[in-house]
Amino acid sequence: MRLSSFASFLAPSLLLFATAAHAEERAELSWTRSDGADECATRAQIARRVAKRLGRDPFVSGPTEGALTLEGVVDRAPGGAYRARIYAEPPSCARGECARVVRELVGDAESCASLDGAVVLAIALTIDPTALAAPDPGSPKASIPPPPPAPVSSTGTANILPRREVPISPARDGLHAGFVARATLLGNVLPSPSMGAGLEGHVRLGRYARVLLGGLVQPEMRDGSYAFGLSAGSGGACVGVGFGGRESEAEGDRLWIAACGRALVGGMHAVVYRLEPTEPGQRLWAAATFGASAELRLAGPFGLEASAFALTSLVRPRFFVSGTNETVFTVPAAGGGGSLGLFARF
Repeated sequence: MRLSSFASFLAPSLLLFATAAHAEERAELSWTRSDGADECATRAQIARRVAKRLGRDPFVSGPTEGALTLEGVVDRAPGGAYRARIYAEPPSCARGECARVVRELVGDAESCASLDGAVVLAIALTIDPTALAAPDPGSPKASIPPPPPAPVSSTGTANILPRREVPISPARDGLHAGFVARATLLGNVLPSPSMGAGLEGHVRLGRYARVLLGGLVQPEMRDGSYAFGLSAGSGGACVGVGFGGRESEAEGDRLWIAACGRALVGGMHAVVYRLEPTEPGQRLWAAATFGASAELRLAGPFGLEASAFALTSLVRPRFFVSGTNETVFTVPAAGGGGSLGLFARF
């Protein structure tokens, strides 16, 4: 619906709360700006404007018993117009006494300002139906007729809508990406534990999964008359869960914990200090890893990542002295490692 028909949103929204004799004292608000809606108001900005209109701050920081639950998602509708969808559930819905309101507002494609004002008014009226008389500072003024009263049955009581389940909007999910630069420790892969560096990018699929693509380099570690090093590319996936509020999709969850698996394919090489190498160059090396990782967002889209993993070498190069049975080094079958790095999401 366009903003010109905003009253058609307000009427059904207030229907659920018409049976209450007073305004809701507390409300829990979550707000997500999806792709293309970065210029729209953030959750903090909307909360401040609603508080100004109501003359008080009704919002609580987390799930609270007896609080009105509000969830909003703003994105771009087909055709490019800004669109907001608002989900409202009063405390009585927890007892199965009413339906959950789901309504949609559509603005224009040039600016999100008029849609922001309509959203602020809709949320304020949902919390307190008397808020229509209060002005919204900084919001474009619009002439909005008052909503009709809730229908009343022949017995004189307000009709209660049957409860129905409404799926949560998937707009907070989507396709997003990021990368991490990390320091890597490998054990029982080269002759001695080695420190290296890696760079890896990821693409997020939905809310719980990521696809990974990257690489690592482990410089030569000397072992007597020889030194061994490796470089490899990697690909894999992670499945995890996030914790903590999000102000925008780019920033993501405050904490993300996941189980990850990767396949590594690359080359292992040897440097000879005492003898003459007969076949210099890389030897094929392949491995698989499985482990856990955790990301902690510190500021904006940036944060720290730590991981630990077990490693199995699938292709194990053998280095030996030509003309003898002396084996200089064979890659062990099992190893492990860990990493610490800095990430950015976008």
